[in-house]
Amino acid sequence: MTRRNKKTRRNSQKTCIARRRRKQTDAYCANFEALEDRKLLAGITVGTSVDLVDGDTSSIATLIASPGTDGVISLREAIAATDNTSGLDTITFDASVFNGEQQDVIYLQSTLAISESVTIDAGDLGVIISGDASENDRLIAGS
Repeated sequence: MTRRNKKTRRNSQKTCIARRRRKQTDAYCANFEALEDRKLLAGITVGTSVDLVDGDTSSIATLIASPGTDGVISLREAIAATDNTSGLDTITFDASVFNGEQQDVIYLQSTLAISESVTIDAGDLGVIISGDASENDRLIAGS
């Protein structure tokens, strides 16, 4: 921006401020209003059916950046990270992993502890969460 453009812009801003004080508006003067506080929803995607915690679950952003040695995020890791992240959080499932095959069952090794509100959304992927850590459950699909 040239020196002349800066000076013109500064004078224009002063004019707008003066007009606002006199309750006059101009097509070139922008009026701004404060909006209510907004909270962004935090989301995380589960990419494995293995019930393992090897990533940094101190927050959702940290877990996404550092998912552990396996490189994927488990349901247990996602829940721990959402508990450590304030606000409304959503856990979803990777459709390329949970695609109607055997790995659509998550066998829990222990109880899941959820201390904050979280939405767990599997959509229509057919994800099953089983409390049978030894994987002896027989899942029967049918009507």
